[in-house]
Amino acid sequence: MYYRKQIILYISEFLTSASFTILAAFYPGLAEEKGIPLWLIGFVFSLDPILGLPTSYFAGKHMNRIGRKNLLTIGMAFGACGIFLIGMIEYTHGYEAILMSFASRIFAGIGAGCSMVATSAILVIEYPDEVDKVIGYYEAASGLGLLLGPILGSVMSMISISISFSAAASLWVIYSCFSHKLLGKLSTAVIESTPLPYKQLLCRPKLLLDFCAQMWLLFTLGYMSTVIELHLMTFGLKGILVGVFYSLCTFTYFVTSLLENKLLLIFNQKFLIVTGIFLTGVSFILMGPWEDILPKDFVIVAIGLGLTGFAGSIMYIPTTSHIIHTATTEYGIEYSDSLFDSVSACTNFFSNIGEIIGPILAGFISEYFGYSRGFLTVSGLSFIFCLIYIIFSRTPKKNKIQSEIDEGKQSTLIQE
Repeated sequence: MYYRKQIILYISEFLTSASFTILAAFYPGLAEEKGIPLWLIGFVFSLDPILGLPTSYFAGKHMNRIGRKNLLTIGMAFGACGIFLIGMIEYTHGYEAILMSFASRIFAGIGAGCSMVATSAILVIEYPDEVDKVIGYYEAASGLGLLLGPILGSVMSMISISISFSAAASLWVIYSCFSHKLLGKLSTAVIESTPLPYKQLLCRPKLLLDFCAQMWLLFTLGYMSTVIELHLMTFGLKGILVGVFYSLCTFTYFVTSLLENKLLLIFNQKFLIVTGIFLTGVSFILMGPWEDILPKDFVIVAIGLGLTGFAGSIMYIPTTSHIIHTATTEYGIEYSDSLFDSVSACTNFFSNIGEIIGPILAGFISEYFGYSRGFLTVSGLSFIFCLIYIIFSRTPKKNKIQSEIDEGKQSTLIQE
């Protein structure tokens, strides 16, 4: 039972993540054939998180009432509908293709908003003493989904988009039914407590910075996913080769996530997060590449893709544990299931913000300024965010921490 629950949850996260990147290797080219402009392609990619944003808020707020397991099953069902509708794009053109694309991403967004909030909350509550470990494996499953998504999309589009995606949706539904049964009875609260308002987390500067770091990963991935196929095509790559090159990013993300626990024994969480943000800026210079200092060579782009995955992993994975640790030890917030639920919902909220902004910005900048300048712009923003994180995440003085606790803003402090 110990491993069965984890495996089911990791597979669910794998499927949700794969559904996001499965479009990256074939949809932009298909959309151009169907008469969809580049700026609108970015908006199609962003629809997934646009719908996921209010869904994650609703899911986090009503998770106890709906039930975490029920919420996961509902999310998986919506995800299956989104996968099925991708296949139907093959029979459309023009406005019909746009509407079908919109419908697919709307269902996928609602599904991801439900399932991702539920999955992370279940893991943290089921295994409260192993948060770093289970979140590391959770991110490994996510990374594997992101890794295989483009390759699966390339292969499925080469066979038959309509048939392959319909079959995938059917298998998805079957798995959802079995997983609901096999999860069994879930644990109750770690510590019974009243709901924790989101603003109690978001008004804390250091917690807000960590949520923004989570947002930054999804922003960069959303930006890259929208234009990477068309960008690689300028180097003469197409078809399954695009999926393979794109997977360099998710391969390094996946491998690094497996080694994350070992890295945390050597480096502290803040160091990894800062390093990840900085290396993200470097990777986007390489993916452009910045033509003033680098030759236009797809090998350099490939190095940038690999570095993006590594940077994203060391930046993102420590954030959840760092948020919980900071909230309880520095801000005196009670260590409870309400904290876990609120952190899970806020994580999904900020991730969706990144996924919304990234594709939209990618479409507009690439349309009017080109791919290289677009990647360079994101690189500059990453360096600025790195500096902001360093400045505002400095450890407060001890008397300041103690004064917050003494004021009685929280009733109990329970360290993990």
